[in-house]
Amino acid sequence: LSSEETANLIHPTRNTSFYAYFFCFNFDPQFDAEYEPENWILAANNEAFRKSFYYGLDRVKAMYVYEPEIPEDLISNTVTFADFVTNDGLDYVVLKDFRDDPEGHPIATTASGKLEIYCQAAVDRVKNCGWNQIDPIATYVPAIEGYEETFSDWDNKVKGEYPYQLVSLHILRHSHSSFANVPNLREAFDHPLYMNPIDAAELNMETGETVLVSSKWGKCLRPLLVTEIMMPGVLGLGQGAWVEIDEETGIDKAGCTNVLNGPNCVECGHQAWNSCIVKVEKWAGEPLQPDCAWEPREVFKED
Repeated sequence: LSSEETANLIHPTRNTSFYAYFFCFNFDPQFDAEYEPENWILAANNEAFRKSFYYGLDRVKAMYVYEPEIPEDLISNTVTFADFVTNDGLDYVVLKDFRDDPEGHPIATTASGKLEIYCQAAVDRVKNCGWNQIDPIATYVPAIEGYEETFSDWDNKVKGEYPYQLVSLHILRHSHSSFANVPNLREAFDHPLYMNPIDAAELNMETGETVLVSSKWGKCLRPLLVTEIMMPGVLGLGQGAWVEIDEETGIDKAGCTNVLNGPNCVECGHQAWNSCIVKVEKWAGEPLQPDCAWEPREVFKED
């Protein structure tokens, strides 16, 4: 920070609480011939190849979901200091003792003491929960009310009554439902419905307008935020809002994701709160006021 050349490249403190991840290229690979190390040498030593990783990662858009107004202010340029890495500079190796000596250090969590591709213990654990059964090998299982269910005809890609998958997100306004009624936080961090520009164009919708989100289980209103951070066909909505049902319409005005989720259970008996299928329509009623303008609710009122 004392150098004029580098002082503006890093922050004295982190703007976010996220850990930083970065790519390191191996310019002298020593892996087996079957993995074609000579091809990797050609790629890693190609400047265009290396830059494609850098420019392919849009850090500003990654921060857009947390701060849509000034996402660039959350970008951190970091420096890795000498002696920052422990273990003689080597990466952490999962199950290192087992890898070095499988017989002397068996895995404690599997019946065989080895890595199990076929795992009967997982089958038994799920079956004992009494909800469902799973395969003993890793198998893709479509999510309950996931992307596949947004189609009435998957093979021909014909969308159904609820053509969007909605995933619930953790947002900066509150921790689950804690602090969701704090006016300062409601003003600092918005709580919109996130939608890809392609979907917004098809629905003739734009950022800022109030939209009606409906599922098989309920309905809610939210202001729309059009952003490329969402994939087409997938919507995002922060979880944890305190429900605010309009008694005349039965519609939640607060954007509570629980209103949109039904009593679906996954194999181990947990409820499937993280995904549901919805449709989105223009709202013909009175537009929502900003959440920060609402009167804060008191959990317990004094007499």
